[in-house]
Amino acid sequence: MQLTRIRRNSPPRSTRLHALIVSAALVGACTSSTSDPTASPRTAPEVEFQRCDPERPFQDAHPSVYRDTPFYLSNEQPIDAVRAWARDKPGYQEIWIDPNHNFWISVGFSENAAARQSELEEAFPDVGVVALEVRATLTELRSLRAEVGRALSGRYFDVKYGVPRGLVEVWVPELDAETRRLLEPLAGPMLYITSPSLEDPVPEGPQPTEGDGRRLIATGSARDAWRTGIATSDEQYVDLLQRLGLEDSGTGVDFETEIAVWFGTTESGTCPIRMDDVVIDLDQRLIHPVVVIPGKHTECTDDAKYVSYIVAIPRDRLPVAPFLLELGSIAERRMHLDDLTTVHSDLRSAGSPVTELDLEYGYLMRVEADSFTPEHEMFLHDRKRVWFSPECTLQFIGPIDGIMFRTDDPALSTRPVGELGEINHLGYSVLEIQLRDSRPRLMVFFDDRIVIYEPVAAEEALEMPCL
Repeated sequence: MQLTRIRRNSPPRSTRLHALIVSAALVGACTSSTSDPTASPRTAPEVEFQRCDPERPFQDAHPSVYRDTPFYLSNEQPIDAVRAWARDKPGYQEIWIDPNHNFWISVGFSENAAARQSELEEAFPDVGVVALEVRATLTELRSLRAEVGRALSGRYFDVKYGVPRGLVEVWVPELDAETRRLLEPLAGPMLYITSPSLEDPVPEGPQPTEGDGRRLIATGSARDAWRTGIATSDEQYVDLLQRLGLEDSGTGVDFETEIAVWFGTTESGTCPIRMDDVVIDLDQRLIHPVVVIPGKHTECTDDAKYVSYIVAIPRDRLPVAPFLLELGSIAERRMHLDDLTTVHSDLRSAGSPVTELDLEYGYLMRVEADSFTPEHEMFLHDRKRVWFSPECTLQFIGPIDGIMFRTDDPALSTRPVGELGEINHLGYSVLEIQLRDSRPRLMVFFDDRIVIYEPVAAEEALEMPCL
């Protein structure tokens, strides 16, 4: 039976992981713990380990550097441009998004951060970006990570590191005497220990069905996971239930005064989960569940089962648009990419609806563009930059994952794509496209417009006129 580590408040993922904007940023504000807290003063070791708490913030700059605006939400920060500016500067270490300061861009340096801040303000006067001196360099963190790997070789453990918090986090199922002995030579300000053996177990109990600002209206094993969603009408709600294979609890939703929000996650067969709460953060404009694993577990089998929760939330409790639906807390922001749904419409007024065009799924990362080829592969909700020959008209696009898509919009069906998208250095036109589900569709973005492509019937043997 295969075993995997599992965080107490983060069930195991079964879907793929995307490339992250930041390096593996770890959670954990930490307190010190002696090697044996029950030992007598004469036998207690001098070495102390730092223990982690999920609320440890990213490193940040002096408060005077931050302003009230801009406030970012949907990846509109010019992170690529700032990274290109910073990566050749002396002491550059990493770039990341700080969720505790209006999602500004943080640029970490090991030297002369004050000078870099002045240069940033001159180069990007209207951008929310700060330079700061990091606690540890990427080289130092990688070196410590390697030392941990050598020390614990042959044992069951997990180790991660990240410049944004300046730490190396080691997870072990039990911090026993032998594990303590192996790690003691590495103890210091960069090393943090997390282990179920150090945590108080979550009390057992039934699944709560209501709480402050939410009612549980459907739950159970579902057909999708690590995603979020929303319904603002009876029709959308029925579609959501049918797609997930769930049934309403019988209480229903009053869409004049409420909306339905879906959280799709997974659980291990040996570590069932429970949703204890839903956090509605008006300041950070996000909604996320609090999911726990009741009981005490050091290891959980890697047999992830899809579990969904649909909750009714009063409209007068919703954040101002745009707001986010996500599975993790603000401390886990940008750890996962699939689960985010950005809602751009204001849903606080009675009966106000949401449409597909009001929603964005996942982080809209601008990945490196690639040339379009037949049987192009895309994952649902990815937004990709794709090359097309500039002389092409794009009435048809495909096949993508075996499906041809068509539009009757004259903007793309009759005009050469070279008139619409940017031309790269190789002479190709570059457009951004995104694949959606519910009912399958393709979305093409250009010139502040979105053109919807519908799937073509399988029996129609069509080809793109050029690529």
